[in-house]
Amino acid sequence: MDDLVLSPDPVWLNIAHALVLYLALTLPTAFVIITTQKSPSVRRAWATCVLYILYRFSLQVPSLSTSHFLKGVAGGEAALAALQSLNLLLITNLDETELVHAKLYSPSASLPSRLLRTWALLLNFRGVGTAWEVKNVPQHPAYLRQRLSRKRYVLRESVIIVWQYLLLDVIYMSIRDTSPEDVARSFGHGLEFKYFDATFEQWMGRISTGIFAWLVPCRVCIDIVPRIYFLILVVLGISSPNSCRPGFGRLRDAYTIRGFWGTFWQQFFRWPLTSVSTYLARDVLRLPSHSLLERYTNLFFSFFTSGVLHLICDSMLGVPPSGSGALMFFCSLPLGIMIEDGVEAIWSRVTGPNEGVVPFWHRLVGFLWVGLWMSLTSPWYLYPSARKHPHEHWMVPVGVVERIGLGAAQKILLGYGLLLYWGVGGEVF
Repeated sequence: MDDLVLSPDPVWLNIAHALVLYLALTLPTAFVIITTQKSPSVRRAWATCVLYILYRFSLQVPSLSTSHFLKGVAGGEAALAALQSLNLLLITNLDETELVHAKLYSPSASLPSRLLRTWALLLNFRGVGTAWEVKNVPQHPAYLRQRLSRKRYVLRESVIIVWQYLLLDVIYMSIRDTSPEDVARSFGHGLEFKYFDATFEQWMGRISTGIFAWLVPCRVCIDIVPRIYFLILVVLGISSPNSCRPGFGRLRDAYTIRGFWGTFWQQFFRWPLTSVSTYLARDVLRLPSHSLLERYTNLFFSFFTSGVLHLICDSMLGVPPSGSGALMFFCSLPLGIMIEDGVEAIWSRVTGPNEGVVPFWHRLVGFLWVGLWMSLTSPWYLYPSARKHPHEHWMVPVGVVERIGLGAAQKILLGYGLLLYWGVGGEVF
């Protein structure tokens, strides 16, 4: 059934309502930060309001689109903004004195200027260009580092966005006509936990989900949104190219689970997640700082909080908590990291420390390990969404492939991709 029948209002009105709720979630938070001087009672009261507004936003998400992807973008953005609001209000606990000390604005700045700059910091989830910049934010590619100008940045980002747009359309058209029987055979209920008696076809589906789905559709879906956002900011002169750094790192760093999530994958969640996990591990549990126990407890709480966020997003998309594998998947990742840390520690004891270039065979074994782990665990999280009707998986508002044909689009995609790689320095690996 079309989700849009849940709301009698036109889509544009539903989108406008969601935007108002998003502004109501973030702008007053910025105002509270600069006016309350860390007043716990006021901040806690507003934190309750933040959670209520997020709840109201979640009710609005199903009426925004029939696209699973676009609803996921909206829900994820709101959930992340809410978590970051709670972080800045209660955990990082910023106030005007700290913002002035960090040179976010001058003491003489007007109230509108202070409000807008604090709001921009709230939405700068990675803290790029500030005192709170998170670790492992990717640097600009070599093409831009040679001469980082506004013109070169706009050109490169524009041509990449066009290619990503076409890729998402090709992916959708490739799966659109998948029959319900084929979906059930590959992603049916319970198959995410089926291992020893799974068919060859089901194992191929599991491997495809664990490797290809993360590297191509998931990555591009997540990457294209901030690219468009950053491009608009630079074109309008609101931000500089230097502060609009790439969302994803290089694939060559993904030969460990830690490297996959901590260096290669996007870091937009890192600031609020690490703030929450550090607060729980050090302030609540009072674990010894920098101890092995604190280190892995911190890691677990980071992924647990991420799992809760993705669980909330799944609920917005019509996947109930009982049917979502988000918590199970994200909470399994610390175990995988502990295993690889243990193996690396044993290997270092046997062969001695290796601080030079990582050998090719080491990376190869690492990639196989990450691929195996992701293939075994990713279906817990991705299969429930994959069971949605293929028509709900469209990802671009205006289809191109349907007009020119799938075969022609695939050829254009390949040729354009090669030109892109050599022309503007596409850096994937």
